[in-house]
Amino acid sequence: MCRPVSVSQGNGALLEPPPQVAGVLGRNRQGSLYRLVRGLNDALEDHLAASSRGYYLEINDIRQYYGDASVYDGYLSHYTHNGLSPLSVQGEWIARDILERLEGAMRVLRAEDPVKLIITDLDNTLWRGVLAEEDEIVPWQHTEGWPLGYAEALLECKRRGILLAICSKNDEGATRERFQQLWGQRLRLEDFCSVQINWQPKSQNIAQILRTTNILPDHALFIDDHPLEIEEVRRAFSRMRFLTGAPERWRHVLLYAPETQVARVSEESALRTNSIQAKAVRELAAVDIDRDAWLRSLGLTLRFDRIVDVGHSRYARALELLNRTNQFNTTGQRWSDAELQDWLASGGWLLAARA
Repeated sequence: MCRPVSVSQGNGALLEPPPQVAGVLGRNRQGSLYRLVRGLNDALEDHLAASSRGYYLEINDIRQYYGDASVYDGYLSHYTHNGLSPLSVQGEWIARDILERLEGAMRVLRAEDPVKLIITDLDNTLWRGVLAEEDEIVPWQHTEGWPLGYAEALLECKRRGILLAICSKNDEGATRERFQQLWGQRLRLEDFCSVQINWQPKSQNIAQILRTTNILPDHALFIDDHPLEIEEVRRAFSRMRFLTGAPERWRHVLLYAPETQVARVSEESALRTNSIQAKAVRELAAVDIDRDAWLRSLGLTLRFDRIVDVGHSRYARALELLNRTNQFNTTGQRWSDAELQDWLASGGWLLAARA
């Protein structure tokens, strides 16, 4: 059973009426009911974002996905009714999806089963086709459509603090060159904390990626277009998560699945990839010198922060690390944002060390 999460402030968006209210040539976006409701939603989101325990739940994108004509009763009733149409099956669908989004938001707040690492294949996964079979690469032919959307979703996951890695059966040198030709600066190999491109079984390469990142298979997601490759990895890591099938749906899954969400993005999230890359370089250097000499060469200095409230700059990162049971939590107890804030308010405090 899930532990309860207390949220002191929270609200869902108001349904925004159609912009077309004042006539075909009227000033629909300026001074209209649409502008008013849109402004109220913006103000509500800003207000809740400024609160340490406030969250705004958007639902207008769900309504728009199904289409206003089939789910929003503003075309049938008065615009201020702010309701869903009871006359269509789609109206039931949107109500169901809103409840699912609310449930997903609660899972995010509880940090239930988060994905911390996404491992992606390349051919027919990060681009269309097999680049090794191409004599001349025309980038847009391989990236237009779902590959571009997939790449954008990967970068958004990276912004949230999820690590990215590559596992591909290919010739490494040629593939790295073609990767750069294809993506340029839109997506770089440097965006991935580990790049394994060779002809070894993918389960072996993924084992290396997991060692490099120090992440359990339970918190890793492997994406590959080929079902046989998925099964080969699944036999080695039965608790890993997998995504295959129609690539057109991958973007939506990565952007909206509760497992890839975070309640707040910490300052360290954007630096996590660089941190793992630097760790790999240090470990490689450590092989060639005495361990004590290697530790002294790092020139590490420990600094300590006493955290007594949510306003401390290290609070978000401390909460994040407390919930990483395989690395920084020796008790196995997970803390929600609200629970930790209640504990601090009762007189508790955190001692955070950084090197």
